[in-house]
Amino acid sequence: MIRVNTFFLLLVAVVYSQDADKVCEEIQEKAGIYLARLPTNCSMYDVCVNRKRLATMTCGQGLVFSSAYSTCVYKDGPNDDCKKTSLAGGFYNDPLCKPNPDGLNVDPNDCSRYIPCFNMTSSPSMPCQTSLYFHFKEQRCVQKDRVDCQVKS
Repeated sequence: MIRVNTFFLLLVAVVYSQDADKVCEEIQEKAGIYLARLPTNCSMYDVCVNRKRLATMTCGQGLVFSSAYSTCVYKDGPNDDCKKTSLAGGFYNDPLCKPNPDGLNVDPNDCSRYIPCFNMTSSPSMPCQTSLYFHFKEQRCVQKDRVDCQVKS
């Protein structure tokens, strides 16, 4: 009976490890260190190094991992992006970086967000402060009435 239980636990660990590595493989286009929120638990994230999971970390009580900020934030707070299914950005050679390959670009899905780019590699979309929109020419967030926003659907 002990052998069967040990085998089952080992099998579960191997399957979990393979699924966990998929998160790192899918989010990371280039070598380096990245943090990736687990799709099944917003308060946990993987530390990915060169497309492999190094460790799984947990945010403290009342906190969730923000993909946009790559840190733990207050649950249901203004920076909690857990309920968003996906964020623009986070890719190597991202077409969203074409307007400004080494700067900030407008998030095509949300005028109150922007996409940081460096050498055509984007980071996940970042939010402006509440009630502000991103102004491409000024490269900063400004009052809504100063921006002509066209969200793609």
